[in-house]
Amino acid sequence: MSIHANVNQTLHPLQLLYWLSRSGGGISQAVRALSQSLEDSGARPSIVGLDDPFWSDDARQWQGLETKALPWSGPRAFGWCPKLPGTLAEAKPDLIHTHGLWMYYSLAADRYCERAKCPSIISPHGMLEPWALANSSWKKKLAGMAYEQHHLRNASCLHALNVQEMESIRAFGLKNPVAIIPNGVSLPDAPAAQPVNAKNKSHPHKLLFLGRIHPKKGLKELIDGWHLWRQQQPLAAEDWLLEIVGWDDGGHLDALILQAQEHFGSEHVTLPGQQPNAATHVAFGGAKFGEEKEATFRGASAFILPSYSEGLPMAVLEAWSHGLPVLMTDACHLQQGFDVNAAISLNPTATSIAHATEHLTSIPDQERHAMGARGRQLVLESYSWDRVAKSMQSVYRWTLGGGQRPDCVVLD
Repeated sequence: MSIHANVNQTLHPLQLLYWLSRSGGGISQAVRALSQSLEDSGARPSIVGLDDPFWSDDARQWQGLETKALPWSGPRAFGWCPKLPGTLAEAKPDLIHTHGLWMYYSLAADRYCERAKCPSIISPHGMLEPWALANSSWKKKLAGMAYEQHHLRNASCLHALNVQEMESIRAFGLKNPVAIIPNGVSLPDAPAAQPVNAKNKSHPHKLLFLGRIHPKKGLKELIDGWHLWRQQQPLAAEDWLLEIVGWDDGGHLDALILQAQEHFGSEHVTLPGQQPNAATHVAFGGAKFGEEKEATFRGASAFILPSYSEGLPMAVLEAWSHGLPVLMTDACHLQQGFDVNAAISLNPTATSIAHATEHLTSIPDQERHAMGARGRQLVLESYSWDRVAKSMQSVYRWTLGGGQRPDCVVLD
């Protein structure tokens, strides 16, 4: 490839992922932002993923980028895409950067890279974490034996979002070079001095969850913990509303709504499309994107993610970028947030969530705002997409034979 002869030549990395739309959750969001930042820095990224019913609505978010959403068939968990091998061959990228594991696109990328002698980067995005490996473990063992182990071992470099993910990569038995580069976030305008819902006398404060509706996010435990806290602190609870926002990944939403109704009564639970009122204890907000999502963050007083497993959660970075204090588990791999007192630690259990909520709600508004401000400063200093794109581009060029190993790459 010509890039080997001239490291100053425009890079053409191909970003390969499964769902380009909202179905891809934080991975889709991260790949889109990375690709835009790479293009802004002079690279020429192309993006290939799978089509789904949401793509027609979400394609506009990728405007200005070269994207292809390909048809697929068979089981959704595998995503067989007969057009993918030809698409990769036609693109002739300098390298392929694959995001995520366990699906057909891993096999297609591995075969293409081996045949074309094309370098490859793989970002597992938390999919080699212990909790993730234990989920549907037999399917992953089969996929590993069939193709994923070979795909991972052949990668020119693996990408970890943090040191903890690198340790999971090593624990999986992989000895490839590993680039440790976090996700980034786009910093919105400075938040207002207080949440926009502060004038709402029925609910001056809102605790927000925003993300995929999936068991690994700890939402069942969140509802149990919210119920326990309200029983323990009925006076404080009068000022707080729990809002659960996100798209239903796998049909789990109905069970959560039923759980909330059993705890609080139907009259205290609002459903997607309904407006919370003075009697609401838990509001299910449905999926929100773009301006609606931004408004949801602006209307919150704090953010919570009681997750069992994450790579590096975009939603927490977004919450900090909006100046929100965060309640999260160690599984979010954002120790810096605890170090600078921008976050409160919890475990994904009802008792721990209730205790952390009591901590959050007992401190003065001024201190909660200060926690959020420290989180925003952390994002500004460590998680800008410009910084991420520069680091990633240095890894791309090193992989292609261009110069010394970047500081972010570890060999053992």
